[in-house]
Amino acid sequence: MNPAAELPDSIPIGTPRDIRLDMLRGIAVFVVLFDHIEDLLGFWLVRYWTPISCGYSDGSDAFVFLSGIVFGRVYSKRLEREGWNPSLKKVLRRSLQIYAVYLLVTGTLILIGLALRTYAPELIPILNLEVGTAVRGFSTFAMLYQPYGTQILCFYSIVLPLMLGLLKLYGNRPISAILVSFGLYCVSQGVQSVSLPRLPWGREWYFNPFAWQFLFFIGMVITINHRLTSRVKHFRYRTLVVACVFLLVSLVIKKGWLNLLHVPQATEMQVWLDETFESWSYKSRLRPLRILHFLSLFLVIYLALPERESQFWTMRGIRTLVQCGQNSLELYALGVILSVIAIPLSRFVGNSLGTAAGMDLGASLLSIGLATYLSRNKKARSRSLQSGEIETSSQLPECSSVSRGTAGNQRRVYESTLS
Repeated sequence: MNPAAELPDSIPIGTPRDIRLDMLRGIAVFVVLFDHIEDLLGFWLVRYWTPISCGYSDGSDAFVFLSGIVFGRVYSKRLEREGWNPSLKKVLRRSLQIYAVYLLVTGTLILIGLALRTYAPELIPILNLEVGTAVRGFSTFAMLYQPYGTQILCFYSIVLPLMLGLLKLYGNRPISAILVSFGLYCVSQGVQSVSLPRLPWGREWYFNPFAWQFLFFIGMVITINHRLTSRVKHFRYRTLVVACVFLLVSLVIKKGWLNLLHVPQATEMQVWLDETFESWSYKSRLRPLRILHFLSLFLVIYLALPERESQFWTMRGIRTLVQCGQNSLELYALGVILSVIAIPLSRFVGNSLGTAAGMDLGASLLSIGLATYLSRNKKARSRSLQSGEIETSSQLPECSSVSRGTAGNQRRVYESTLS
């Protein structure tokens, strides 16, 4: 039996999916969740060993890159099958969905902040509640007001239509598409004014879309350029060695382990490396060091994963991670809200390492529960669509078009999960 068929959300007809990507997105959900909670509480338990503390990338890089892979896989087929206009309509609908999630999360955070700001005054700077109500209301709809954790939602809302255009261009003129994406990235690195504003005035978008689109584009190209992926596989061992060495050096520098040598020259070198690498890994502009670190980390993890046919993917914990990855948008939104709620809760029960561990555990259980509920709903929806088509087909002399409709319905459920 194919292990993938036993997963909670089975593979629809005609759309083979890589469950390894779903699992990696599930891991990214929890990495971001723990990073957010422990950062706001000031106690590091899991965060001490997440990528943000061991190198120069974090869960955000994983989300954007994996989204690019999934986007390329889904919409390259859609462009071939349906053309530009239906694909653009689908992308705009998805952008509006993410925009709606941004509005919902932002509104919830504002209500939490206004209700609890006297009890937990640290919520005021975290959520930028110093901004006037009228300005905040207008700026929210214009995505100029981006409280804690909502910045990446704004990035997705505006970048998806651009990426569809680049995907279309890449299909016809790949070199031109690469030059456009890389050109935008280079301009964002060299010209300080190439950004979008946000409140308080004077700040730039936390995820500069002109820079971060390049990581999305890399993921998109990797999944549709089979010649590139075959070359990586051909030199996988050499590439793996280089990636491991780079990750090890990054770990030593980030952890400050050169100071353990107790040699003045080593201490001076550590200070110089910290300052240099910090500027090369600036997050808002997605400096090159972040890209190199994340791609190295992704390569090592992805090559270490077993094939899709392995029994590894039937394990309950892995299936749970796959479920979480298939519902990453909803889980991310929940995680942002839970992270902010953790602040007043920690004041009530006492802020400590045990409190941070309890918050991590509670938020994880709620996220898993939501993922399970959403996956079951999608599975039930897919079954109802199939049963409805089968019932209709029993009353018709020709069933071929109905069969195609069933596959199309399953494909739509699948693509709504991915894109």
